[in-house]
Amino acid sequence: MTSESPGNVMSDFRKLVQQSSHYLSGNTLMMLSGFVSFPILTRIFSVSDYGTLNLMSSSLVIAIAICKMGLQNSVTRFYEEFKRDNRQADLYSTIFLSVLSVSLVFAFLSWMVTQWIKTDVVSGDTLALFSFIAVLIVIRSGYEILSTFLRAEQRTKLLNAIAVGVRYGSLSLSLIIVFWIMRNLYGFWFGVMLGEGVVAVALAFVYIRSRKLQCGEFSFPVLRKALQYGVPHFAWDIIGSIFIYADRYLVQYYLGSEALGIYSAGYNLSQYMYEFLAHPLNRAILPVAMAAWVQKGEEETKEFLSKTLRYYLLIAIPGTFGFIAVSENVVLLMASEKYREAAELIPYIVVGGMTFAGCLVFRTTLLIKQKTGLLACLMVFACILNIVMNVLLIPRCGLVGAALSTLLSYLSLVALIVFFSLRHLPIRIETVPILRYVLFGFIMFLVVGEIEFGSAAGSLGGKVVCGVVIYGALVSIFDREIREKARGLVNARLGK
Repeated sequence: MTSESPGNVMSDFRKLVQQSSHYLSGNTLMMLSGFVSFPILTRIFSVSDYGTLNLMSSSLVIAIAICKMGLQNSVTRFYEEFKRDNRQADLYSTIFLSVLSVSLVFAFLSWMVTQWIKTDVVSGDTLALFSFIAVLIVIRSGYEILSTFLRAEQRTKLLNAIAVGVRYGSLSLSLIIVFWIMRNLYGFWFGVMLGEGVVAVALAFVYIRSRKLQCGEFSFPVLRKALQYGVPHFAWDIIGSIFIYADRYLVQYYLGSEALGIYSAGYNLSQYMYEFLAHPLNRAILPVAMAAWVQKGEEETKEFLSKTLRYYLLIAIPGTFGFIAVSENVVLLMASEKYREAAELIPYIVVGGMTFAGCLVFRTTLLIKQKTGLLACLMVFACILNIVMNVLLIPRCGLVGAALSTLLSYLSLVALIVFFSLRHLPIRIETVPILRYVLFGFIMFLVVGEIEFGSAAGSLGGKVVCGVVIYGALVSIFDREIREKARGLVNARLGK
């Protein structure tokens, strides 16, 4: 089949939409917890404490990535093979005990580092908090690797239920402790440790009872095999985490915890927008694209990726313009007046994040062509560029310098990935429709920017409704393909 077979291309795209919607449902519930917790945390903690909270969260992400060593990817890769040979206990026991051992060592070393750092570099209270949550490195590493076992077994409903339960349970415990027992960051992190710890212990107990986790089943040959596969993924995880979170440490170093709190508020709000659109696409696109590549060939795969890019930008472009237009209203409503400065940072951060999300299509072509080494090199370059620009711009431009560094490093990474992607697997970029979406989005932005009501909530609601109507009307009038597909979906729903 060739790219002239629109039925097959659209069947792949429908599969992508279907699988993305599965991830979107779970991801939406997880994101809602962020929308619930964000306005609470920004109000009960000072700006400085909120900055410290985000610095610690960033550190945990990097620490957990190190402790897992990429072995979570080995579980999903080798599960069927070990299950076929009735050796699940070998795989599970080896992976779990390895991650647990590394996390214990890393937690101890992290605690030791906090004892050596001078308080004129990081405040004593912050160092004490880092010491306090070192135990969470062990708990979260164990929980995440046990969750990987469920993913490998394709117990997706149970996995989603546990993930949502842990998120909301930990948040509820943290807020209960903060409001009624310890109104500080110690109370918050104690609730997180308690919630995740209970679930981690329960999951471990279930696997021990089923004899899939046994100390005597640890195998060095299995570990060697798992590391050989997992380490390349491990390198990508670590570099990617540093790329995303390095600016937090540099803002803390140059500007302090209060500035970090403002920066984190703007970054987190922008990230909600990015994750809402990008996470489902990220999880679903590679399996569908690989299936099209194997079963239907290069031309249909290229056409599928081209359509995916166009339809992503159909939503992402107005989403970006719209979010920038309502950024001040969102900050005031979600975070309060004391974070108003964060609204100035959102345009830089959200444009970078949404552009990188669209780049997932081009990254997929490099993964299809097995250019993982090239991707790692590009990420290393972008990571170094990001750090250098932050060092140069933060002392001169403050928080805007950090946001601008984020934008420029994202755009540089996207440009490089697109360049090499088109060399290895050139896909058709539908320039005219994409430029049309940019124009429509800009028109919407100009109109929405003039709408104001008496309150932040009223202005936000009015701007969102107006923006959707304006952009939807422009697309319906001037984009024939989208109009016909929308009509087809409506007729299908009505049974015509």
